[in-house]
Amino acid sequence: MPSKKKPCRKHLPRGLDILYEDDAILVVRKPAGLLTMAAPGSRDKTLYAVLTDYVRKG
Repeated sequence: MPSKKKPCRKHLPRGLDILYEDDAILVVRKPAGLLTMAAPGSRDKTLYAVLTDYVRKG
């Protein structure tokens, strides 16, 4: 794996450790209990939603 790049974004997601980030890859340590993707009918917070918000805010 290439050397770790430091995230330089202003809006770092709370509760997630960003292990590596470049223009194509984002590697995070996800806390237990946080869904990766929403289940049908679920309104719980998900890793997908958190990271989508993080990338959009740049």
